[in-house]
Amino acid sequence: MQNDIDLTICIPTNGIVEWVFPVLDSIFQQDDVNLSRYEVVVTDNGNNAVFKTGIKKYEEKYFNLRYYETHEVGFLNQIACFKEAKGKFVKFLNHRMLMLPGSLQYLLDYVTEAGENRIPIYFSNGVLKQEERIQCGSFDAFIARLGVYTTWSGGLAYWNTDRILSSNSADYNALFPHFYILSMETNKTLYHIDDHELTTSLSADETKKGVYDFYYAFAVEFPSLLLQLNLEGKISLQTFLSIKDELLEWIADQFINYRILRTQTSYDLSNFPQTIHVYWGNFEFWKRVATRFCSRTLRRIFLLKKWR
Repeated sequence: MQNDIDLTICIPTNGIVEWVFPVLDSIFQQDDVNLSRYEVVVTDNGNNAVFKTGIKKYEEKYFNLRYYETHEVGFLNQIACFKEAKGKFVKFLNHRMLMLPGSLQYLLDYVTEAGENRIPIYFSNGVLKQEERIQCGSFDAFIARLGVYTTWSGGLAYWNTDRILSSNSADYNALFPHFYILSMETNKTLYHIDDHELTTSLSADETKKGVYDFYYAFAVEFPSLLLQLNLEGKISLQTFLSIKDELLEWIADQFINYRILRTQTSYDLSNFPQTIHVYWGNFEFWKRVATRFCSRTLRRIFLLKKWR
């Protein structure tokens, strides 16, 4: 693919003004970055007239911003956005994540540094607490090191070659479409995880996030995607079981947030507990909830005493 644009920032959205416009500002207000080296693509599957009017003003102001209205449902809007990318390297950006100063240049420098090597890479945004770029010698090691963060599309980046995206919409999982791209290159001998912090989250109203069946998504659909990779020989049983255990811990934490602490959310929580029992036993789940609740409570007590 011949292209003079080094980088495409992809922002799929359902048209939340108070999220997307500050995110765009965080990109375009970065100093000393050549606008010709990158583009921003926004795809919108929402119906917010105020957003549609406002985004066109950005499009008039910045020649390297392209905006498209789409009819893709839910997370498949991500794929619609990726298909419009013209850059050599594509980075997904969640529509409520501000780019930190210097992060845009960091990505452009990476494209220059990588050259034609085109090593698969994931940007974990500081969650792994690693100062150096992590090198993994196999796809199995790459997925194992990412662990539960394989569920998170926000770190996705890929080299924009003709063979990376499928024209068949059935290839993309409706809840985790990014996983198709994450698991495309399974035979490489080197993978990178870059834990440099590039973005920070806006204070977001949780009730404006996507509406989907939370427990089905993370307790059934995603473990099934991992299991399929194992059955295809692309990841080991050990990696599957390790991430499955991490998922259980994360789901237990969210159960505490949504069911015990009553945190407001847009998620559909109605399919509990039957979805949990597909991959975990009843005792196993409740034991993990109890363990996490005690751990969080003790940590809170410790921090309060330390503060005093």
